[in-house]
Parts: sequence; structure tokens; C-alpha cells
Amino acid sequence: MNKGLKKRKHSILIIMILLISFLLNIILCINNSSYKHRVGVNSYRNIESIKVKNDKILEIINKSLEVNKISNDELLTLYTNYKDISDCIIELWDDYSFYKESSISKLSKKKIDTTSILENEIYSRIYNYLEKSLINIMNTENNELVLRGKVKTDFNVMKNISSNMNKIFKDFNKVKLANVEGKEKESVVVKNKYWIDILNKINSVNKEYTDYDFTKKVNK
Repeated sequence: MNKGLKKRKHSILIIMILLISFLLNIILCINNSSYKHRVGVNSYRNIESIKVKNDKILEIINKSLEVNKISNDELLTLYTNYKDISDCIIELWDDYSFYKESSISKLSKKKIDTTSILENEIYSRIYNYLEKSLINIMNTENNELVLRGKVKTDFNVMKNISSNMNKIFKDFNKVKLANVEGKEKESVVVKNKYWIDILNKINSVNKEYTDYDFTKKVNK
């Protein structure tokens, strides 16, 4: 009789432990899903920010190449926009790392080659280049930077990068996000993890310019 009672109590204890474990897994799953959604929304907003800032960069560079010079104010605007894009891309890679490491995302077909991310981060190299250009201009007290020789070549490369980025967004919107705007667009991008596809395409553009020499010495 006592043995039967002990077995029953033991069975009830095991069932309770299993039930608690099951409930905790459900809660963790819900929290994980909620966090993934927030990461997706943040990634979408970073993607949109990159698009807007890239459009502004392309506008300034096109205008500057037409007249073979760029004012200090516009050079500073370029620097700020490149810095912001670099920050957005860093956040996107952080978001991608979360998805890559999560147990559910391991089943996903969306993969990015991350073997050379640091070398490929072209935007950090460009804003460092522009920062040194601004310092040189201030040292000479000039009001503008004349685009000639290596400097003009550098700006043409920057134009090519921005043009390629612009094409990424236009083509992706035409194929995947036609007739979708606002909150609906955000929802579609987050749900389908399209931000990973766009990040992969951005990474591909960066790879093309890994070996380009965006270096600038500060004149003393």
C-alpha cells in the first residue's frame, strides 16, 4: 500500500516537472518570437535609412562630378551620411548574428557568407577617407575640395558604389515589394526576412571594392 502511494506521488512529481518544463519552453518560444519580430522591425528601419542616405549621397556626388568640385558643407554631409550607413550596416550584422545563432533560424535557407565582413565594410573606409579630406581642407582654409587626379577617381568609385546600391533597392522593390507601402511594406519585409536578402546584396556590392585603396593622408 505504501509502495503504491510512493509510486503515485513519484509519478505526479515527474508529471509536474514535465508540465513546468513544457510551459517554460512555451514562454521562451513566445519571448524569442517577440524578440525576433523587434529585431526584424529594427532591421527594416535600418534598411530604409540606408536607402534614403544613399540617395542623398548619390545626388551630391553626381552634382560634384559635374563641376569637378565639392563644397565643405556638402563634403561634411557626405561624411555624415556614410558614417550613418556604416552604423546601420553594423546593426544589421548584429541582427543577422542573432538569427544565425538562434535554433530556429538554423533551419532557414537564408545564409550569408560572413568570412570577410570586416574587410568588406567599405562605408567605414570611405567616411575615414572623407574625415581626413575635411581635416586637410581646414588646414589649408579652403572652402571646397577640387576633384582631380586620384581624388576624382575616388569620387567616381563612390558614385559606382552608390549607383549599385540604388539599383539593389529599385530591383528588390520591383520584384518583391511592388505596390506595397508603409506599414504593409514593413510587415512583408519582417515576415519574410527580406532584410537578410538585402543585407546579402549589400555585402556583394562591398566585396567588389574590397581591394580599392580608400586611404588619405592628413597633410601637416
